[in-house]
Amino acid sequence: MRRRFSISHGRWQLLNRAALVPSLAASAWWCATNAAWASSDSAPAPGSPPAHPVAVDHLPPFIAAPGETDILSAVMVVFLFAAVLGFGILFLRLHTLPERIAHKSHKLQFEIVAVLGLLALFTHIHLFWVAGLLLALIELPDF
Repeated sequence: MRRRFSISHGRWQLLNRAALVPSLAASAWWCATNAAWASSDSAPAPGSPPAHPVAVDHLPPFIAAPGETDILSAVMVVFLFAAVLGFGILFLRLHTLPERIAHKSHKLQFEIVAVLGLLALFTHIHLFWVAGLLLALIELPDF
């Protein structure tokens, strides 16, 4: 079901009969009761199809005219980009948590935790990350 838009009487009007009119009887009744609106003083734009009699005078503000910038789409692209970037940064910060904790400990312990973190990152086996976190939280004695 396609929707078409046209400029008619200086406003955007929806020209989709199937979406607006459940039956032809309702359309005929509306036209008969609103004859004053149907006989508007201003003429439609040249080359535009006539507006449906039950079409609304306005459309929601998020529907853009042909040739204009779709503001909602542009805002959603920026929001989606920021959300994906923010989620990625949060994921990587959480993923490096064991390494940041183990950074204060011994060099060997830090390297083992770093290797476990890389194994967890590339194999998607979360047990390596948990093992690295537990190893980072435990202080190993210096023999």
